Amino acid sequence: MKIIGVDPSLTSTGIAVVEDGVLVETYVIETDMPHGDIDRMIKIVKRFIHNELIEEKTKPDLIVMEDISYGSKGIIAQLSGLNYILRYIFKEYNIKFVAIPPKSLKMFITDNGSASKELMRDVVCDKYECGSVFDGKIKKVSDIVDAFALAKMAEEILNNRNYEGFTAKQELAVKKIQKRIHPIIDIHEESMEI
Repeated sequence: MKIIGVDPSLTSTGIAVVEDGVLVETYVIETDMPHGDIDRMIKIVKRFIHNELIEEKTKPDLIVMEDISYGSKGIIAQLSGLNYILRYIFKEYNIKFVAIPPKSLKMFITDNGSASKELMRDVVCDKYECGSVFDGKIKKVSDIVDAFALAKMAEEILNNRNYEGFTAKQELAVKKIQKRIHPIIDIHEESMEI
């Protein structure tokens, strides 16, 4: 099963591709500040379509995207625009997707819904043995770490529908997003029929 994690951002969108449990690719789609918001969104969407969706054989089974952080300060309207453009593209390419709130992701991965970027990186690397994949500056790395964590979260939910071995906070995170994860469960059931 191929799962793509996406951490959308107008400056550096993190992408992580996990196939059959293995991290096969990570990259960041960066955009320059001088360009207007629309141009930046178009660049992100075009690059993502070109890299991941253009050929039928490379399409993922599921895309897991970080949802809009409504409680954050900053450019929420622009991030909402990018988020919904990506959702439209996923629908156009007939790809199942789910959007996970940042706090739920952090709770699932670290047991702390307000975890720092550094804690996320450390826990993700310890938990999923990513070695030196995420070495480097935390600013760029955090986008990839979150994308990878999203893909692994979906994979864990798919592989453990009874949540056995999940911590109490992981179960709480899953319960909070119960309605959002139905597409994940549908994929699991479809893959079981094959």
